Amino acid sequence: MEYSLTDQFGDFYEGLVRRIERLNLVAYNLERYKKNADNTEVSKREALAGIFKTNFLKRLESSVHALQASIGNQRRFQERFDELFRQGRLLDAGANRKVEQLLRLSSGEDDTETGGRIEKLLAALPEVSRKDYDTERMSQDLYADLEALRWMEGAIRDILVSRGSGGEQDAKVAALKAALLERVAGQGHRKAIVFSYYHDTAQYIYQALVNDAEFLEGMGLTPQRVELLSGSSSAEKRNDVVRRFAPVANRRSEDDDLAHAALLASPIDLLISTDVLSEGQNLQDAGYLLNADLHWNPVRMIQRAGRIDRLGSQFERLEIANVFPEEGLESLLGLVERLQTRIADIDRTVGLDASVLGENISKRSFEELRRIRAEDRSVLDELEAESELSAGDEMRLPLIAALQTIGLSDMEEIPYGIHSVHRAPAGAKAIFFAFRTGDRVVWRLYHVGQPEAVPVTSKREIYRWIEAQPGDMRQDTPEGAEVYPYLDRAIRDLLSESGRAVRKSRVKMPLRGMNLTLGNWLSDMHVRAALDSEQHARLLHSIENRSLSGFERDPVLKAIVTDLGRVRTEDSAAALEAFLVDGSLLLDLPEAQVTPQVLQVADIVLIAYEWLV
Repeated sequence: MEYSLTDQFGDFYEGLVRRIERLNLVAYNLERYKKNADNTEVSKREALAGIFKTNFLKRLESSVHALQASIGNQRRFQERFDELFRQGRLLDAGANRKVEQLLRLSSGEDDTETGGRIEKLLAALPEVSRKDYDTERMSQDLYADLEALRWMEGAIRDILVSRGSGGEQDAKVAALKAALLERVAGQGHRKAIVFSYYHDTAQYIYQALVNDAEFLEGMGLTPQRVELLSGSSSAEKRNDVVRRFAPVANRRSEDDDLAHAALLASPIDLLISTDVLSEGQNLQDAGYLLNADLHWNPVRMIQRAGRIDRLGSQFERLEIANVFPEEGLESLLGLVERLQTRIADIDRTVGLDASVLGENISKRSFEELRRIRAEDRSVLDELEAESELSAGDEMRLPLIAALQTIGLSDMEEIPYGIHSVHRAPAGAKAIFFAFRTGDRVVWRLYHVGQPEAVPVTSKREIYRWIEAQPGDMRQDTPEGAEVYPYLDRAIRDLLSESGRAVRKSRVKMPLRGMNLTLGNWLSDMHVRAALDSEQHARLLHSIENRSLSGFERDPVLKAIVTDLGRVRTEDSAAALEAFLVDGSLLLDLPEAQVTPQVLQVADIVLIAYEWLV
């Protein structure tokens, strides 16, 4: 699905790109203007400026609204930085974010308390001696940046004025609507999901769709059947929207017919979302997925697709569509690639903090983008092999084929404990076991004749051993083969693993640094009471199981931690959740919050085993 970047931004496109490329971003590379500059630090700060420019360009491709928010924030920061530097104070991004937050909390009224807090914050800023800097060059570069940022803000305002509330003059939105009308409307209750990396873009697309009566009529929808999810959506809303969007896939065992009918009576058929929807979400009621912006990390495309491409989908064929700019793509990719190359060069020379680098855009990613644009299907196979979802997908397809051939009822009649013999990779011998322990299915593979060898536990690796084709002949059972020594070892291993899991659940790993601070805050009884229980549990689970050591210097996270107890608990939780989502750090809760129990031999059921010879 294509649109033109030059049509999207009109005559302003080249001007926007050129000004972004030329930004100096003085506040992020103050070392460069010191009379006795540290060249290593100058290089590190140059990399940070390059990352900001990259993010501006990514937002430009996503939508004018995504770019507008960043440009406005940057202009206000640079103005405030300039004013305070002239007063001998040094404003950094973290302190600026606190000022912005306090200004928002004041709600535009004459809030004496808020004003006092801002004054106190500014008074605490570190002092700086202007005589240590080349202030003339600083002023020139800062003035050039402010002029460029104000020009971009004006250009964006002009672009938005030329568009209606339904995005009639927006080339990307027009292409998106056309694709939905062509591929989804009238396709037998086919649901669709549209993904965007940025909240601002997702919000804009949502508004453009629900405000276009002609589009809604063509789709057979009402505004109530279109919904938006982002990092600012509460956990309660996310749960409600997902269940209404995919009521079949998310039907709970405790739901009676009346509860299920209530979900069906208030359906959502078109969902606009950021990546706040985790990889584990069941969205297979949908048959169409559209990615509204470029995949700077193309593996994300496969991960998103996995949310609708799941066992139980009612669709024989699923469609995944990607929006690509037809004109302007190569110039945009070339510019971002040059910035990323420069950042990588600096990283190799002086070393950059992982929290500064953020999500890497590799050279390979640029080539993958070009291949996706050229509809090179082989790149999807390569990306899928990298994705954590690929192992499940590889096993799912043969299972579906077997179910279609044999039938579910006949397969269910196959007794536990059966076995087979299959040809193994050349020169190898092994035995495979499949066990059921309660609700879990466990796979283990042991190398025959190698008692010291570590058993294989990875399902992906085991699948490589046991995969078979319909025409494969069963092999003869190896002479003298004794299953019981291996079965006995496998059962003992499962019992031992169970004991270790129980002990581990009783002794939590100690938290450190930011994890400790946030863990203590979330454990506070007042915080727990103020938050939605599911949101609280998800945040605490993520903080206890995701290390934030690489983000200790991240200005966003530092601002969140500093503001704990100063702003509303709900606001702090929302900010933390958004940060974790943006950093791919937010974890889903385990399906069952059950304390592990020590297994007994009677709890272990042998489903099947197979000799591999």
